[in-house]
Amino acid sequence: MTTRPRTKSGRPRVIELDAQTVATLRSWRATRAEERLLMGAGHTDHGLVFCHPDGRPFHPDRFSREFDRRVTRHGLPRIRLHDVRHSWATLALEAGIDSKIVSERLGHATTAITK
Repeated sequence: MTTRPRTKSGRPRVIELDAQTVATLRSWRATRAEERLLMGAGHTDHGLVFCHPDGRPFHPDRFSREFDRRVTRHGLPRIRLHDVRHSWATLALEAGIDSKIVSERLGHATTAITK
C-alpha cells in the first residue's frame, strides 16, 4: 500500500513547526521505532507518523470521530474537525500574520481565497 500526500495542487505543502512540537514528534518517532521492533516481521512500514502498531494506516474518518468524541466529552460547541482549520486562519489574521503567509499555510492559490 502506498500513500501520498494529497493537496489540490498536487504539490507537497511545507509547514513550520515550533520547537515543542518538533520535540514531541521526535519522541513519538522513538515510540514508533520501539513498536516496530516489538512487532518484528508483523510490522509493515508505510512511513506514517500516526498508524496502528503494526504499521497499517488509520482510516481517515478515525480522526474526525475522535475529534467529535473529545468535543462532546469536554462540553465544547459542536464544530467539524475541518472548522479548526478555518478557526486557525481567522485567529492568525486577527493576530496580524500576513495574509500571504496564512494563504500559503492553507494551500490557497491566492490571498483572495483566504480573506
